[in-house]
Amino acid sequence: MWIMPSKLDVTPVRAVIFDYFFTLAKPDAPDVGALTRSFGVEVADEDAVRQRLDRRARAQAQPELPFDGPAPLFRTYRERWVSVGDEVFGGLARTAGEHYAASRWDAHAEAPLFGDTLVALAGLRRSGYRLGVL
Repeated sequence: MWIMPSKLDVTPVRAVIFDYFFTLAKPDAPDVGALTRSFGVEVADEDAVRQRLDRRARAQAQPELPFDGPAPLFRTYRERWVSVGDEVFGGLARTAGEHYAASRWDAHAEAPLFGDTLVALAGLRRSGYRLGVL
């Protein structure tokens, strides 16, 4: 039998954990023009591909909720990027998904910090917070 304690001993946690991408840094959007040209697609087709990519991004904005049934299988970002590339650029090149995944990898590897990131982190540190970045 569980008994509720009469006095709680609570130690405050002075720490903040951040996700790096899209919280502290912003990877550039994919260069659709460069990708389509690498597949030999005419510039006029870029708009259609960009629209498909935008539709796909909006659809991805609705997260899969594992609260009603089994949790979805884990997929790495690379696997997701290959899937998006195949879906959006499918038919343009046999390795479209791989090209798209490589472009996203590069964008994330060189993601610039948001302008206020360093100031905000320094302020948290001065206030005594321990910081972590995932």
